[in-house]
Amino acid sequence: MRRSPSVSFLCPTSPRPTASSLEFLTGLELADNRDLIEAASALGPRTVVVTSAFPLLRGGTGNLLVDDREVMLAEHRLIENAPKGLGDLTSAVFLARILSGATLEKALQSATATVFELLARTIKRGADELTIETDLDSLKHPMAMVQMRRIGRSMPKQPA
Repeated sequence: MRRSPSVSFLCPTSPRPTASSLEFLTGLELADNRDLIEAASALGPRTVVVTSAFPLLRGGTGNLLVDDREVMLAEHRLIENAPKGLGDLTSAVFLARILSGATLEKALQSATATVFELLARTIKRGADELTIETDLDSLKHPMAMVQMRRIGRSMPKQPA
């Protein structure tokens, strides 16, 4: 029997990293991805996905996966005036990919590509809500490219 990873999702409620839920949960001031890694490592779950992480690409945004073995960043260009619900969608797609047997890296890449593609198509249509039902192919098999980076190893989890 394959052990399922413990995964937590933290979605900042503001574009300002200092207002993020991760900062609130840990009480740490978060100024860069190194701070996000430290804070996510302190939470306890084996795997944490932080949405709206600090991008390495100019004009981008990304999702940071902090695991007890590695840290990965999936980036894409930032799309302004995004509708609400992207963090929830990211969580759902990531979990669906994990449950279907994808590796953490593939699940992060696929979830990030799916959400980016759905968002881009929604904005192109001028819709103010995600058009998931219109773009089911994007949900199943996203074509959007995202930049994947391994940015280091996680800090060891602290016992509770």
